[in-house]
Amino acid sequence: MQKSYAAKGHLLALCSFILLFALLLIALSGCTTPQPPPAQNASLQYFEIVLEKSACPNSGCFTEYLFTSSGQILKKQYDLPNYQGTPALEIRQAGEKATKEIFGKASSFATIGGGTPDKTSNKNKFFYFDGRQTHKFSDGDAVTSQFLEMFDAASQAFNSSSPSEDFFIHQYYQPIGLETKDFHFFSDGTVIVSIYGAESGRVESSSMFALEEPELSTLKQKAQAAVDSAFVIGGDCASSLKLVYGFIEIRKSGNYLDGYTCGEGYSGTDKLFKHIIEKYGSD
Repeated sequence: MQKSYAAKGHLLALCSFILLFALLLIALSGCTTPQPPPAQNASLQYFEIVLEKSACPNSGCFTEYLFTSSGQILKKQYDLPNYQGTPALEIRQAGEKATKEIFGKASSFATIGGGTPDKTSNKNKFFYFDGRQTHKFSDGDAVTSQFLEMFDAASQAFNSSSPSEDFFIHQYYQPIGLETKDFHFFSDGTVIVSIYGAESGRVESSSMFALEEPELSTLKQKAQAAVDSAFVIGGDCASSLKLVYGFIEIRKSGNYLDGYTCGEGYSGTDKLFKHIIEKYGSD
């Protein structure tokens, strides 16, 4: 009888050990599993307006303004045709009153249109995300007066804003068989996520969320490591990575870096690219 009880005790201990070991393996495997992104913040909005330079041969020269309702503004400008060279990129911060005014104009412009529904043209674009849906228009080659008024208002708002922390990340990638996912990260933690249609190549939907500490600081540290490290621009992605292509551009502390990558390397840029996919790429 005593031996029987002892055997049962050993068996129970062994089962407990196996259960704990299995739980440990599950916990460890979860460390590398892509996590769901933070919940969407419906109070956040953004708008983007892009004006092509008509005097630029073969196109590819443009000025872009991207505003968030948190007051962050990105200006991106290409002065050489076919997107050659390094773009002039600057991030600024608008005050609460100025932000409210410019978003009021963007909302009105989105309501009246001022262009045609954005279907195919890649010129003179306007996107406005109101927290629920994305309004999009394009004027193609024929720029209307309403479009130019909206662009001038954006330019004036940018010029009257204040310098901001020099930090910005733009990353996009296309998983095999899926649509392209596009991210914009700003210094105050505001994040824009856009989905581009596989056939149209245009923004089909948007969402926004806000990063909190310590994740925001972690992202900035990884961005600094990226611009400080050597980076070999990649080409087509290996099938094992399950990506068609990937691209990243970073602005941090006066340094700028961009290039196509699949995240298969060991540079700081590759590590940042993979971090963004693993942390925010899961639906």
